Amino acid sequence: LSHLQYHTQPWFNRFYVYVVTLAALLALCMLYSLYPVRRIPTIVTMAPTMDKATARMSLSRACIFLARELVLLDGLPRMTKGEISGTLDAFIQKYEEADRAVRLGDKDLGILQGADHRSTVHNDVMYKLGCPWRQHFGHRRANEEE
Repeated sequence: LSHLQYHTQPWFNRFYVYVVTLAALLALCMLYSLYPVRRIPTIVTMAPTMDKATARMSLSRACIFLARELVLLDGLPRMTKGEISGTLDAFIQKYEEADRAVRLGDKDLGILQGADHRSTVHNDVMYKLGCPWRQHFGHRRANEEE
C-alpha cells in the first residue's frame, strides 16, 4: 500500500527532491558567504574611494576658481590676495592628499587599497605615455616603496 502511495505522489513531494533542494540551497549559501570574503578590501574601500574621488573633483574646481580669481582680482569672491592664495594653497594640499589616497590608499581615510594596486585599467590610463602629469610617477612610487 505504501509503495502504491509513493508512486501516486507528485514528484515535488518526494523525499529525495527535498534532500537535493536542501543540499543545493546550503551549497549556494556557502558560496555566497565565502566568495565575497576575497573581495572584502575592495568592498570596504569602495565608499571612501568614491568619497575622496568626488572630493578630488570638487577641490580641483575650487582650485581652478581660486587661481582664476587670483589672476583677475576683480573682487568677486570678496577676498584679499593673501586670503585667496592661502585658501588656494590649503585646497591644493587637500587635493594632493585626496589624490594620494585614491591612488595609493590611506588607512586613516578608510581606503585600504588604492586604485594603483587593484585596477590595471586605472594604471593603463594613468601611467601610459601621453599623460604628462603622471609620466614619471611610477619611478617615484617604486622608490617610495623601497
